[in-house]
Amino acid sequence: MAIRTKICGEYTSISQKTTCYDLLDRLHDTPISQADALALVEDLAQTFQIKIGKVIFKPRHKGRAMWKTRNIILPATPKCDSRRVGFLRTGIVVHEVCHLLVLQRGCKTHGDTFVRTLDELVRHVSQREAQRQAA
Repeated sequence: MAIRTKICGEYTSISQKTTCYDLLDRLHDTPISQADALALVEDLAQTFQIKIGKVIFKPRHKGRAMWKTRNIILPATPKCDSRRVGFLRTGIVVHEVCHLLVLQRGCKTHGDTFVRTLDELVRHVSQREAQRQAA
């Protein structure tokens, strides 16, 4: 298999290990509003039984999941051009939610458990989006 390039807005190790490279790349390129990001977090929390605290939006933030409070910090401004880092997009929402799910599964790193779980979430979100577009 040829070495894949890095998904912009994602860690290199995740870009290289994901089985959903094209789907994850597309999600990182998909802008999302704050209201839709909140709805996505709620859907993922309910579907995967994830304990989530608050979702906080901050300007120019790269994204973060807080272990102790289970809060998620996301960029406030939706992606509006080719730039990804520091802008709100579907991929960063899924990545940060994934941190809280793998925490429940006993993992705190971007290792193999994280990548497998992220792939699971990416497939779910991609199917959800396809169903919404078909309706």
